[in-house]
Amino acid sequence: IAILSNTYNMFNQRAKTDYSLTIYQIYHMYRYHPLYGALGAFPPILSAFQVPFLPYYLLEKDTKRLKRFNAKFTFILFSIFYIPVMVLIFVSANLLLMPIAHFKILFLLAMKNSSLKQRLS
Repeated sequence: IAILSNTYNMFNQRAKTDYSLTIYQIYHMYRYHPLYGALGAFPPILSAFQVPFLPYYLLEKDTKRLKRFNAKFTFILFSIFYIPVMVLIFVSANLLLMPIAHFKILFLLAMKNSSLKQRLS
């Protein structure tokens, strides 16, 4: 048992170290870049809207202007694409689930009233 416990502790420590290293590498690979972060912030279908702005990203040499442009471009793209989509998903999910919730409440109230009547009888 002691040998198994020692082996488990060795592998457990190594697994934790490997996991931490992987998380560290992925963080640095996918973190938001202040100059070009807007180019990788959207899935492939929506990234088609970024293609007309690629020449500006390639030709602009001033990093301050590029940072400002990237921040504004990210804000505009999120405002146009993500916020309306999330609102639409939220509203549609509520509209779909609201009748189900009302019927469930009515059913539970009916069951409660019927069980209350049975207890009183």
